[in-house]
Amino acid sequence: MKTAKKFMLVFTFVAVNLAACKTPDNGNENLPEIYVDLSKEQDFYDISTDIEPDFEIIALETDDQCMLGQIQKIVFANNQYYILNSSQICIYIFNAQGKFVTKLEKLGRGPGEYLSLTSFAVIGLDIWIFDNTGSKIMRYDANLMNTESIPLQSTILEIESLADNLLLSSNFIGYNKRNYQLYQYNTQAHKLTEYLEYTAQNPDILPIKKDRQFAKLNDSCLFIYSYCNLIYDITASGIEPKYRFKISQRYEDIPVTYNRYSEEPNVIRGISAINQTPNSIILEYTDQGRPKYAICNKSTMQCIAYKNTMQASALGGLLINDYVIQDNNLIACYNSHYLFIPMIFDLDKVKDAKVKKRFEAITSQLDEYDNPVIIKFRLKPDSGF
Repeated sequence: MKTAKKFMLVFTFVAVNLAACKTPDNGNENLPEIYVDLSKEQDFYDISTDIEPDFEIIALETDDQCMLGQIQKIVFANNQYYILNSSQICIYIFNAQGKFVTKLEKLGRGPGEYLSLTSFAVIGLDIWIFDNTGSKIMRYDANLMNTESIPLQSTILEIESLADNLLLSSNFIGYNKRNYQLYQYNTQAHKLTEYLEYTAQNPDILPIKKDRQFAKLNDSCLFIYSYCNLIYDITASGIEPKYRFKISQRYEDIPVTYNRYSEEPNVIRGISAINQTPNSIILEYTDQGRPKYAICNKSTMQCIAYKNTMQASALGGLLINDYVIQDNNLIACYNSHYLFIPMIFDLDKVKDAKVKKRFEAITSQLDEYDNPVIIKFRLKPDSGF
């Protein structure tokens, strides 16, 4: 994967449209199946035994120049935290200790500025964003100077990096004559490639946005999109269906209008987010208005559904809900006032005295209006998660 040529995605099957995902004769029926059996739901997954004891607790610096609002995405790269603030439409950068470094804030109509900021990725020292309003991919160097802009007429929901390539997921409704679910931009060859063509839908169709369509791990990346019961795998060898998923009850992931959706609140409309660790695949979905998830063991393909948020009982029942997985790290984010709510985190119930002291050192200096706290867990190699 060290050269752009080696990474070129080889799309070995003809363009796949939305209908093809559910067609039984397209060769995908033999894929490993992830079966989510809702009749065997368990209460919650306890991650306590899966994490190393030397996890990091980072209180992000609170200052007038770096007051965070709604956090949309966190990336840890170059020993720094890059944080997309959706309310202020900018990317804040903090060092590994939580000290504010700088921010990418280029909102405007001038040269090198963007009109919107949907998502971003980091490749080397460069920050790559997509401006949906301006319909372009934009590159900013280590000095936050815009060095490249690539036009792209699409609605991009999420961006991920894979070696020297950008992966961009699109909307599923289709405003143009030709629409694609996935784009790959080779940042070295400056080449844009389109994948997973689909037919434009009725404008009354509900645009169901996925919370997380990419789940990267080392040199590969899982990918999901609406109205498809397949999970794709993107690697140096190409992009191909990797798994099928099936939900035992109330599952219907087909195009639906606003009116019909409001009449069927109990229907599970597919997977809303995907994550993966070296050992597991985590699927998130909404069931009867509640966010739920299932964990599938990659080796056994055993899948267990859970009805409540994952937590660490040994850490005072710490809830782990807003998180991202990078390699063998789980990075969780907490609004500062959450750490004072016993239902989310009960300091008195932290079992290890040294760990309790570490939490106390952070929480004793926190104000409920301070910037969020990041907890960076390292997963054990033999983790069941």
